[in-house]
Amino acid sequence: MKYIPFSLLLLATVSSCDGCKNKSTSTTDEIYVSDSIKEYSPESQIIQYSQDPENTDTPIDTTSIEFENIPTASVTDSINLYIAGLAQNEKAIHVSFSDIYQNDTLDVPPHYIKNQKKLGKEFMKYFPLTGNYRTRFFKRMKFSETDTLYLYNIDKNRLKKFPLSTLRVAANLNVYADEKDISSYNYEIGFEVYYAKDKLSKEEAENGFAFAYVGKENPFVENQMEVVTWKEIKTSAFPANYKIVNPKYRLGKAYKYHYKQTTCYIQDFTEDDSYYDPIARYFVVMDNNTKKIIKRQFFKSGESTSITPAEKSDIIPPTYIGHLLKGKPACIFGLYGESFGCEALVFLSDNYSDLPIQCDNRH
Repeated sequence: MKYIPFSLLLLATVSSCDGCKNKSTSTTDEIYVSDSIKEYSPESQIIQYSQDPENTDTPIDTTSIEFENIPTASVTDSINLYIAGLAQNEKAIHVSFSDIYQNDTLDVPPHYIKNQKKLGKEFMKYFPLTGNYRTRFFKRMKFSETDTLYLYNIDKNRLKKFPLSTLRVAANLNVYADEKDISSYNYEIGFEVYYAKDKLSKEEAENGFAFAYVGKENPFVENQMEVVTWKEIKTSAFPANYKIVNPKYRLGKAYKYHYKQTTCYIQDFTEDDSYYDPIARYFVVMDNNTKKIIKRQFFKSGESTSITPAEKSDIIPPTYIGHLLKGKPACIFGLYGESFGCEALVFLSDNYSDLPIQCDNRH
């Protein structure tokens, strides 16, 4: 038996299943999860889960789906995109670079940390970094004062440009920090792109849909992103084959969305106790001209990952699609959400790996 890392199986690739869409059978050999490892049985050609016999407290995961082979991506992009958001003091729009920067004790004035009770909670939530601290940040990030921060809001299709020479470097206290015992590691260090005397609204703070990039040239394609409005279809109209292997795993709804010369499809899956909430999703993109599938990806909910419901709601973030980056295929963003990590741009091509957003979502 070969052992495959758990992280590689969240977007699982398994053997093909010809002509078996929407048919359900019972499971075969059961395999349990132990130490973040899942075992793949080539005989059954299905990734299976069950309870660890030596630990009855281990939750049972009844997910078992067999689907067509997903090609391995050949292109991985190294571009770093960041998220702009509302600072802790609710007065600034801040772009954290600490996912890459990894600040230490030399990046925040030590006398601030030492005298934090005297300086007060409000001051310690957010403050500018000047002089040697600004210089250190630029040097470690390999930024130049002649670089530009490009901020693109995919919800409004609005591009803003900020020369770095005009921006303050600031330290923003992470929301999960203990305000009674703050350390330098608790800060998100980055650029302040806007500051107001009064509190900003979340609307003004870009809604978390503003991507930032620092460099010499603008990487964004303008006015090409749009909100996806899924149209429900019959499950039989889903264009790719799959098979539900465990009878406790229910077939959910299927949807499609036309984008230019492609059609995007999603097939959701649920469990008995969460019929209305998808816990897995099969995403497929078809080229309307060639009638060939050009993208296949499987998403599964977990402790951090949640599948974004297809139905519109005021409390559910939209899903966006379009041509966002120059020289890259169109992408989709918002098929799923992350509690402990960062979402990624999913390109509408099997040739391209996902592009994770640097969101500094520490806990």
